[in-house]
Amino acid sequence: AASSTSTTGPAPVEVTVQIFLLSSSGHLAPAARDVSFPAPLTAILGALVDGPTNAEAAAGLQSAVPAGTNVVSATVAAGVATVDLSGTFAQLVGQAQIDAVAQIVFTATALPGVTGVSFELSGQPVAVPTAGGADVPTANRGQFASMAP
Repeated sequence: AASSTSTTGPAPVEVTVQIFLLSSSGHLAPAARDVSFPAPLTAILGALVDGPTNAEAAAGLQSAVPAGTNVVSATVAAGVATVDLSGTFAQLVGQAQIDAVAQIVFTATALPGVTGVSFELSGQPVAVPTAGGADVPTANRGQFASMAP
């Protein structure tokens, strides 16, 4: 009979990171996620796309980032994270887009040294709306202060 024991290798090292979901009041709410070390921004944003856990959803947390969003890449240079997204993220409009951008901005800037986020859709730079409605090429937490946790 085949052995059912698992292979003896080092367990993958995980680190706890913060992603930001939305509370029922429309404010951002931090949530902890364990991702494989080292935790590149791509993996952290992937955890954000996965949305709230059942327990978080039961507690009223939700995400404006559509489950059909693909994180093509996420790189950091000179304090700015460049996040390239494809899929259903491009279809967001209005408050849902602002909410989703805010979630990504707070999640990315939770990393040390990241102060702003620029967005791309399938490799093309795009301006994104702030909480006040202005479109900006690079978003930061200050522009979403009204939604801060």
